[in-house]
Amino acid sequence: MILGRGGDRWGIPGGGREGDETYEEGALREVREETSVECRITNLWGVRHEQRTAPGFDEVLHNLRVVFDGRYEDGHIAVQPGELDGAAWLAERPRKLHPLVAPVAEEWFGD
Repeated sequence: MILGRGGDRWGIPGGGREGDETYEEGALREVREETSVECRITNLWGVRHEQRTAPGFDEVLHNLRVVFDGRYEDGHIAVQPGELDGAAWLAERPRKLHPLVAPVAEEWFGD
């Protein structure tokens, strides 16, 4: 599944962990909240560490992006209002992808 985020770019479900959630629990919750789809995690796709400085602050923030592969279990696509522009199951790679999704899409769809 791929999501419409920010105009004409496509992305994948995502967000941050809440409370004491594991990365896996957070990923499953985000997919459910954003799309109404239940899935199960089948594999860890990748982990990326990013550093940035927030505007107005001197401290360096560290962000860990964890991406999982998943398999559909139940439900139908119903996007969270105000969060997404749309969602769809795709057999071919869309032309415009969010930059964070491009490496994932390359593996899923090929070049």
